[in-house]
Amino acid sequence: MGRPTVFFDIDGTLAWRDPAVMPLLPPEERELSPLPSRVVTDAIVELVNKGGHALLCTGRSPAAVHPMLTSLPFIGMVCLSGAYVELRGTVLRDVCMPTDLLRGVDRVLRAADRGAILEGTWGVSELRGGPEGTRDGTYGTMGSAVAALRGARVHKLVVANEVAGLLMAEPRFAHDLRVSRLDELNSEIGYAENTKQVGVRTVLDHLGTSVGTTYAFGDSENDISLFETVDVPVAMGNAPDEVKLRARHVCDSVDKDGVVQGLRELGLI
Repeated sequence: MGRPTVFFDIDGTLAWRDPAVMPLLPPEERELSPLPSRVVTDAIVELVNKGGHALLCTGRSPAAVHPMLTSLPFIGMVCLSGAYVELRGTVLRDVCMPTDLLRGVDRVLRAADRGAILEGTWGVSELRGGPEGTRDGTYGTMGSAVAALRGARVHKLVVANEVAGLLMAEPRFAHDLRVSRLDELNSEIGYAENTKQVGVRTVLDHLGTSVGTTYAFGDSENDISLFETVDVPVAMGNAPDEVKLRARHVCDSVDKDGVVQGLRELGLI
């Protein structure tokens, strides 16, 4: 009989941010994850007070998770879509993309005259104008963009959907990379062995017999591997149909604090 263990995606699940508000925020806040509403934070505290484990499971780097969010009683976090895992302050996993793989990706980017966003454990950098190739003030070479990250280690990239398609059309990349569509413009690409599923399994292995029924709340394509790992996957009302089809339960949308509804309906609060 272990404790119910619940994994929460952040963007589009725990919270969302209106793009129209972004330019009004201080620059340092724009880089951080949005904050949940008070009713959502209260629900997470109640879940833990009733004996549950709560963990974050996000595509964001640890540095991009808002400090107010990490101050909630989460016992750990799966970040960078499974590349980085931390549990009770101990790093269990930190696997970056191999250098030769990055070089290969860069050849495709250059041929397509596109850039990318590079994400590492403690920050991001932008290459040749970002995914659309239009942003000013970015690094001109893959080497300089990688060097700008702490430790010069890249865990995943954001590229234009067109580039993601070109990469996955090549057998080597199809084997070594995983791709998750983020929206109508961009996709997230990472090392094939880094998925939310792998990150969650790392956590569950370390928690051992203290784990009871497992749950996951998510809203996007990169949450599908997360859903495949837990007992009860829960899709947000704002999730695309392909994500909802992989869920056992669908709650209300993020702008209506759907996580609270889901936790109540599942008897966790």
